[in-house]
Amino acid sequence: MKRSWKRFLALILTLSMVVALAVPALAEGDKAPKVKVTWEKVEDAEKSAPVKDSRFTPAEQEAPFADTDMVRVSIVLERASVLEVGYAAENVAANPGAIAYRESLAREQADVAERISKQALGGKKLDTVWNFTLAANIISANVPYGSIKDIEAMSGVKEVVLEMRYEPQVVSRDADDPDMSIASQMTGTQTLWASGYTGAGSLVAIVDTGLDVDHELFDEGAFDYAIAEDGASLKLTAADVVSVWSALNASKFAGADAEGAYISSKIPYAVNYVDGDLDVTHVNDRQGEHGSHVAGIATGNRYVDDGNGGYEESLTAVSTQGQAPDAQVMVMKVFGKGGGAYDSDYFAAIEDAIVLGADSVNLSLGSGAAGFTFSGGYESILKKLTKADTLVSISMGNNGAWADNTRLSGLFGTGYLYAEDKNYMTGGSPGSFANSFTVASVDNDGMTGAYFSAYDQDIFYTEASGYGNDPISSVAGTYEYVYLDNFGADIDEDTGEYTVNNFEDIDLTGKIGICNRGTSSFFVKANAIAEAGAVAVIIANNQSGTISMNLTGYKYHIPAVTILKEDGQWLKDNAESVNGDMYTGTITIYDSVKAVDYDADYYTMSEFSSWGVPGDLSLKPDITAPGGNIYSLN
Repeated sequence: MKRSWKRFLALILTLSMVVALAVPALAEGDKAPKVKVTWEKVEDAEKSAPVKDSRFTPAEQEAPFADTDMVRVSIVLERASVLEVGYAAENVAANPGAIAYRESLAREQADVAERISKQALGGKKLDTVWNFTLAANIISANVPYGSIKDIEAMSGVKEVVLEMRYEPQVVSRDADDPDMSIASQMTGTQTLWASGYTGAGSLVAIVDTGLDVDHELFDEGAFDYAIAEDGASLKLTAADVVSVWSALNASKFAGADAEGAYISSKIPYAVNYVDGDLDVTHVNDRQGEHGSHVAGIATGNRYVDDGNGGYEESLTAVSTQGQAPDAQVMVMKVFGKGGGAYDSDYFAAIEDAIVLGADSVNLSLGSGAAGFTFSGGYESILKKLTKADTLVSISMGNNGAWADNTRLSGLFGTGYLYAEDKNYMTGGSPGSFANSFTVASVDNDGMTGAYFSAYDQDIFYTEASGYGNDPISSVAGTYEYVYLDNFGADIDEDTGEYTVNNFEDIDLTGKIGICNRGTSSFFVKANAIAEAGAVAVIIANNQSGTISMNLTGYKYHIPAVTILKEDGQWLKDNAESVNGDMYTGTITIYDSVKAVDYDADYYTMSEFSSWGVPGDLSLKPDITAPGGNIYSLN
């Protein structure tokens, strides 16, 4: 039905363009010849044309690498993969025919690799990273850029694809990352939970930065308690992982085994695909905790330990739970000490997810190149996955809407599309692939989070973390605040040093210091307020939307948070004016979280979310879901 609907829309669009072209011709006279229009049914995904940059001719383009530069490539072989020849993905690891065929492909790959070493690499052994046989017949390897043509000319080789490298799809503009939280009233999951649909018996794979496996929302005891209440069985057990281990791409890692990959009944499989080990936590790299946020939104437990030998509801105890709280989660870390994921790294995880029987796979990754609808062979490879029973969903991207990125929009604010601009798309591959099921973000129609209150209004905040500052909940209580409306800093053009203005003689001992964003860096303002004796720093945005501070350079431990522009105005309007630049009032800080429902008339696309028509004029994104102002794992 979905494909028929898309074809119907495409037909309407085609007819509209034909009519638009015909009208001027008919206007020339009544005797204009009639034109009979015909069309042929085709698979649109197969006919997608690559987007070309018309500003450069091939003669002007330079090779992106020197011949001696080592690059990651996918060597696509001519023989069809297991899924391509017709074997079903379900229980493929136990299918004797599929096993025998995979083994034959593996032998062929070994032969090709040996010939590449001798004929294209001067006897040097091919640095193989992955060997794929399930959804594609590929050798992923690191090779000198100059050897690609020689490898591609060898018998048995269909093509050599230069792989792209990706980064996690987290918001990076102005260090702004939305709070993560479920929005069950928007997605309808509250109705499903009430009907007994909690995800029990299903398996979700999160291909991301890893997981805080010790977090209370992934506690094995609480999960087992929920499953027993459901009367359900587990989709994946420790014995299942052992039985298919040899068929997994992860089995190539030295020191990794099925027993080590199994963590608990809640987390039956956890592997680091980029570093080649079983460390899926966030503590040994700087890739961030995005994976934990996503896993919490998807599968955070329905119950948590109550500390007295029993369990209590997560929504009551910690104000959040996953959309499918009783589902098992597989952790497939593709961002780690080794950096970001290449095409083959995330594809290795997807193949293993299929073998393990995942019902869905989530990828929050992508390129920053807007509108790319192709990536050498991986678009067609992902298309083949539609034949499997596993749904692969991919982030549309966090590069904002096209109008925010068009030429000159930042200078004049016009947002017009110029000839130099490629298209109306800000998302990149793999989300822009025709057969990728891509998800864009809308803001949560409510808020769950830590808060403080002033003058009968609750104010939610975004807390900067990782800079040595304490959480603001550590100073819970009622305080006098001082709002410095015109607080900033001047820069000495000779020394480059900041001189704080309108502030030198103010004593903030035991008080909360509040100021507006702008004029000088976050850390300069936070340092100045801390030096004046304040117990905490609050910085109000100077434009609509949330912000999260980059406090690199902050020297103190007092809490530092940001609030919305409207909330800052509320604090100023209700305070007592001391002079033209300073106001005083009272504020209460809490050490708990609170939830509110805005019940808006419509949903709003998140400011950071990518959306728009890619260069091949396909319809993207496929769907939107709550992604802005979300509360999940901390």
